[in-house]
Amino acid sequence: MSSSIDGPSERKVQLTGGSTYTVSLPKEWADDNGVAVGTRLYLYPHRDRSLVVRPVDDGDNLGRKRIDAYGVDEAALWDRVTAAYLAGNDAIEIRANGGIEPVHRRVARRASTQLAGLEVLEESDSHVELYDVLETEQVSLSDAVEQCLTVTLSMHEEAVETVVEADADRASLVRDVDDDVDRLFALVARNFRRSLADIEELHRLGVSREAAFASYMCARQLERVGDHAERIAAVAGRLSAPPAEDLAERITDLGGRTRAVVDGTVGGVLEEDGTRIERARSQADALDADLEALDRDLYEERADEDAYLLSDVHDALVRTAAHGRNVAELAQRR
Repeated sequence: MSSSIDGPSERKVQLTGGSTYTVSLPKEWADDNGVAVGTRLYLYPHRDRSLVVRPVDDGDNLGRKRIDAYGVDEAALWDRVTAAYLAGNDAIEIRANGGIEPVHRRVARRASTQLAGLEVLEESDSHVELYDVLETEQVSLSDAVEQCLTVTLSMHEEAVETVVEADADRASLVRDVDDDVDRLFALVARNFRRSLADIEELHRLGVSREAAFASYMCARQLERVGDHAERIAAVAGRLSAPPAEDLAERITDLGGRTRAVVDGTVGGVLEEDGTRIERARSQADALDADLEALDRDLYEERADEDAYLLSDVHDALVRTAAHGRNVAELAQRR
């Protein structure tokens, strides 16, 4: 039987009384880790056959973040609240020495609508407190990623259609949908971060560490695809006219094929379907030549301002396919 204070400790399971297994803990190790006679311990089994031992924490929270909002503009305050949310804090308090101003309440209201689970718990002249009311057991990382995939692909398709129709009004709707994608990504990222800070959160999510990381990485790539869809839609309002019919058909076709790559890789990860992922990777390889051909054709027409704008669409499609490839590489390493 060996023991190391700084590293792992090897212990042997023994049978006591014919019906109970026991494992002894080195006293010095136990003392260093706050374990004593009478300490209650949680045992967490994981799919990789690891066992995590954790003292029972009656406090059961992941933290409280106080944000000093005095002299902070709205954009910066929003960034700080979002960062506190993503870090996994249970409570976020906005406080200002000079008193809470309308801009502070506006950020709090925005957080309660755009960040899943946050609600305004308390308001006064000196502070606003946001609290996470969403129980971890209510969160399904895979469902959130699947919903994010559906919303992102729909948003991307809409963005491409706005370009081929040069429809600026529909383009503004695409930008609104991007908030939904960001909200879903934030939910996944927050719960993944909480699972790193507290092993019990991982247990409550009911997934392995590997699955939690895969969900986070998929959601991250989808969030970026959403950004590229927003970028595509922005072109629609700047075009002088819809693209020529043949060019519009090419852009529509390439847009659909880039979405198929993302759908195949993310869907393959969610379903643990390696064949689907490899098929999507092959689709991405076949897509490269056609995207390069579009780039060459647009380059030859660069004197045309609309052709120059459409080169932004081309670049966004290239990057969309790349994010699909990133998911495939993640799956390959699992």
